Amino acid sequence: MRVIGGVIAFVLLLAVVALFAFHRFGRAGTEAAAATMQERAVEVHGDQRTFSVCLPGSYSPGRNYPIVVLLHGGGIGSGHLIAMQTGICDYVERDQFIAVLPNAQFGHWNDGRASTASSGDDVAFLRAAVRTVASEFGADPSRAFIAGISNGGMMALRMACEATDTFRAYAAVVAPSQSCAIVSR
Repeated sequence: MRVIGGVIAFVLLLAVVALFAFHRFGRAGTEAAAATMQERAVEVHGDQRTFSVCLPGSYSPGRNYPIVVLLHGGGIGSGHLIAMQTGICDYVERDQFIAVLPNAQFGHWNDGRASTASSGDDVAFLRAAVRTVASEFGADPSRAFIAGISNGGMMALRMACEATDTFRAYAAVVAPSQSCAIVSR
């Protein structure tokens, strides 16, 4: 009985080691390249707006990568913070996309509510960020997606109303839904 228990324990140990090696070294048995983060800025209506770009470690300029824009919540959020909170840069290599992590002006997104209207033109900013990433990194603008949490989720919903020409899909987390009549001015 002890021999069978020892064999089972050994097989389980081998399985754990194999899973660790597969996760650590990727599908092909070679170590996966680490993602890289770069900073970018665009001018929108006279304001300098900033965002981070997370590229796959195996980035190749000739490839048309999808674009995933991830919006932080309002208040103390930032592109870097949402990247750390979600670990999105850990996925860009595995899933071969470019992550765009914009920074809201004055700490919150102009999501269409009167209480957030003091921010700049975030619709124009997010469109400009996608255009910049597409032109600078060879990403595919026809495969741009956007998601956000809280105030960032409400901004993603605003983009669903006002930027259907820019994004293919929209996701909002911890954000009350709003109708397009509320956000369109």
